[in-house]
Amino acid sequence: MPDGEPILFPCLIAIGGRLSLTTKKGTERFWIKAHLGENRFLLRHGVSERLKISFFVDRTGAFREVRELDIRRRWTKPIAWFHDFALRECEICPGVRLTVGELLARIAPLKATHPSHTRQVRQFLRKLSGDVPFDEQRFRRLWDKCGYALPPNDWQAKLP
Repeated sequence: MPDGEPILFPCLIAIGGRLSLTTKKGTERFWIKAHLGENRFLLRHGVSERLKISFFVDRTGAFREVRELDIRRRWTKPIAWFHDFALRECEICPGVRLTVGELLARIAPLKATHPSHTRQVRQFLRKLSGDVPFDEQRFRRLWDKCGYALPPNDWQAKLP
């Protein structure tokens, strides 16, 4: 069976109601524990809702929903306030092309708290026409405006 569609980095990531900008290195360090094959991954922070990943927007502008399949080590939930040992088995769906308006609607429920990038991303997107596609060129402009400098090889990273 062919392997799933890779996640292309850098990307935007929705974590517990906030939006953040991340690289492959940061994602592997803090969020993704293991690749299980195809588009299935084990994500850290399995029972912590405030650290639950709901979607990615990769460097091509593709919106990728994260669907929970199972929670491993659920029995550790009582100590999750101290350290969340549970793992969330998820499917990271293939990318879907959205317009700027559709992407704005998807990030509308997210909180604009510091250190989240939600407010900056919203402001950037509101300056664009709502009916244009959110593509690789617009993602790069968004990253240049709201993100931080990256070495060229970080713009070629993918997972798995």
